[in-house]
Amino acid sequence: MTRLLLAVTLIGSMGITAYLWLDTPESISAGSSDNTTLKPSNRAQSAPSLNKKSGEESATTFVQHTRPAEPDTIPASTESSLRYIASDYAEKIQHPPYSVPITSPQSPYLHWNRHISTPVPILDGTYKAALKLSQYRYFYPEPIQASLVASLPVNQTVLEIIDVRTNQVIETKTVSGDTWQIEPEDDWPMELRLKATLDFETGNDVLTADFSCISPLLSYLQ
Repeated sequence: MTRLLLAVTLIGSMGITAYLWLDTPESISAGSSDNTTLKPSNRAQSAPSLNKKSGEESATTFVQHTRPAEPDTIPASTESSLRYIASDYAEKIQHPPYSVPITSPQSPYLHWNRHISTPVPILDGTYKAALKLSQYRYFYPEPIQASLVASLPVNQTVLEIIDVRTNQVIETKTVSGDTWQIEPEDDWPMELRLKATLDFETGNDVLTADFSCISPLLSYLQ
């Protein structure tokens, strides 16, 4: 009888031990299953933030690619401009308005006494010729130098000195060649005209050129 009770007690304790041993994995698995059920919720909560960040990064990348490249701007130095303005202003105030220096070598003020000859058609437009004077104004007793500029030779020339105001001939001389010298008189008027009657092999023609002859002050007082 005693053995039977021990056997029953042994079997019962083994059954309890087995039950407890089998029940522990279920609780562990249940706990693990509970934990796994919580993880999807955490992922679900973090998914919008990840999507939001990726969307912002995509938008930033798109703006960077679509935005036109800005040109490199180099700040211009105003030192050279101010130096030029100061130099120009200093040059302007260096001389008074009535005494501005002439910088151009072709200025007519530097060549105030230059005679400018103009070729004109002669012999019915077949040729061109001009009377050329060494200068525009002469000062007595400076000789008057004149010449003929033509594309054909001249046989003989009749020169006349005419008073421009009265149209009166004050001297006449016959010359040859194409270069002449005229000696002025102290009683000549100031405004004069040189008239040249030219004799060519193919015909005759006339050229004129105006000039000034300034006599001494005593000649005006007489």
